[in-house]
Amino acid sequence: MTADVMTFWFRHGLVQPIGERTGRGKHLQFAYTEANIAAIMLQLRDFGANIDAMKSIAAIYRSAIRWAEENNLSWMQAAALSTYVNMLVAHGGVTLPSASISDFRDLRRAIEDFESSDLGKLLTDDLKEIAQREKFSGIWGNCETFVEIAIQPLRLEETPTTHFYRTPNGWKRHLAKAGQFYARKDGVYASIALDVLAILHRVWAEPKTSEATLVTTSEPAR
Repeated sequence: MTADVMTFWFRHGLVQPIGERTGRGKHLQFAYTEANIAAIMLQLRDFGANIDAMKSIAAIYRSAIRWAEENNLSWMQAAALSTYVNMLVAHGGVTLPSASISDFRDLRRAIEDFESSDLGKLLTDDLKEIAQREKFSGIWGNCETFVEIAIQPLRLEETPTTHFYRTPNGWKRHLAKAGQFYARKDGVYASIALDVLAILHRVWAEPKTSEATLVTTSEPAR
């Protein structure tokens, strides 16, 4: 990223520092998630997206980050919650049948196996309450998005692409086949597909120097 691009983005709010700028010559400090957002914005810029589209897509990620902060979720807790919800969906638990969950034998066994794993041990009753309270909509719209943007991948794995598409009500984000399904449902037949994990892998596993570098906090994904 060149210094000119960085300055332009800063002036238009595409990258957002921690706190206020205090004067000339002072380094701005950014949350590590801002480095991830900036990396995705670079790909969108290379693709030809305009500044308004980039700001709208960045806002999707920032909304998810705020949601995680409001629920006091670390990356690992959000990953556990997202996995739990996906298990419920896979077993038809559209209404979160917490009261009758024991009636779903396969689901019960799957949850027990998950809760015995390292990630599953983070699945507290408080996290389950978030899933119950938000009835899936907040989980899909925020939890999964936060897990994606808050990761610091040092290993590259095969993952679904992330699709962004524009509707009259703004830009939306979905993963892979879900992106195709919801885009068609919204009457949209063109989208931008990004390999987000590969983009973020380059940030953390293959860092490169440039004219302008985001000075980030060293907060790891917990």
